[in-house]
Amino acid sequence: MNVWMEYLRMYSHLKNNERIKKNVKKSNMYNKRIQEYRTSEIEGFITKNDIYGRLVISGGSSYIRNRAINEYCIYAYNNNIPVIILHKSNSELANEISSLFSQVYNYTVIDSSSMNYNPFMCKNPDEVIQLIKIATCNCKEVSFNANAFEYLIGISLLINNITGNVPFDMFAPIPYNDVFDKIKERTISGALSINEGDAISSRLLKGQQEQSVLENYFKELSSQGKGLFADISNRKNSVSLSALVKKSHISIIDIKSDVNTLLLNIIIGELLQLISSNSKFILVLSEIDMYGNELLKKILHSNTSNWLISSEDLFPILGSDEKEFTFFTNMASKVLIMAHRNNKSAEQWSNYLGEYEEAKISESNNLNYCNNVIFQKPLNTLTVSTSKEKRVPTSTISKMSDNEIFVNDNTTGELKHARLK
Repeated sequence: MNVWMEYLRMYSHLKNNERIKKNVKKSNMYNKRIQEYRTSEIEGFITKNDIYGRLVISGGSSYIRNRAINEYCIYAYNNNIPVIILHKSNSELANEISSLFSQVYNYTVIDSSSMNYNPFMCKNPDEVIQLIKIATCNCKEVSFNANAFEYLIGISLLINNITGNVPFDMFAPIPYNDVFDKIKERTISGALSINEGDAISSRLLKGQQEQSVLENYFKELSSQGKGLFADISNRKNSVSLSALVKKSHISIIDIKSDVNTLLLNIIIGELLQLISSNSKFILVLSEIDMYGNELLKKILHSNTSNWLISSEDLFPILGSDEKEFTFFTNMASKVLIMAHRNNKSAEQWSNYLGEYEEAKISESNNLNYCNNVIFQKPLNTLTVSTSKEKRVPTSTISKMSDNEIFVNDNTTGELKHARLK
């Protein structure tokens, strides 16, 4: 009888341990709050609601990231929301976007062979000056003083009088040595009144010593945007971002290189002017380095702007700045995380995904179950304790396969994990 009692006690103990281990495993899975999905397509994780928020896509292959951008742009196009895509020589993305939208009228390409970009299009002289002020503010490459802007105002007024608008191609190069002769000629012909001519001349005289600074700026800006900017022969077909946004275009712009700061800043300047006028659009950045570009950060930090940032690795393009990384990942409504081989980046993503309360089991020998000779070994007593652990460890992110993804929805708190087709 005692043997059977011992057996029942042993059996009950073993089943209880089994139940504890099972419950601990379930508890840990529940506390992690990671939803496991079947093999899925990346497009399934992009929804219509995403175009009204902010997205970060980091890691994995450019092929997968580009597909996500494509799906995002389709939703924007179907909902009549203009999109500005900035990239640097991402021919794969450019070709894919082109194949999607080239047959529709409201699609525009600005690249090294388009010769169609005129940032001053449909702007009056005051708006042109304001744009240049925005684009050169806190710019390391160039610094304009008040006299330089006086000169620019004079030149803008003269160009506007000659052409009826202020085309960019008239600034590079500016005919500095001929401007006073041109003012005299326009005054004699009656195109300019004497007072108007004197006012323009006065501004030019104030900033005459800044000619070289202005000349160097427009020369370098034109060089960085070579092939993008419209010249006099293509002026009628030129476009500005302001005009494209008003027409709800899907526009893709190749800035060619991160070193083209002046070009990027004139583009961002246009976008900031649009934001200040309450124009709605989506900005998509593909592999654009944001480190040190305060203008770009300003537009991304704006509460009124919607954006998508796509990168092989978000952390380095933010200058490996942990505060900036935290800001952008928390500001995003949805974050798509794929493989990151850089350990420091993987650690940042692990930290971003947070911690959970993990239950752990420790075992100790229970000698009370060794009294009968038929039981040669003591049975273990289980003790459950808890500790904070990473929901997704650094090692897991650094070892992800190229077709693996975590999708974190900051609005719902949901974290999904899947393999991609």
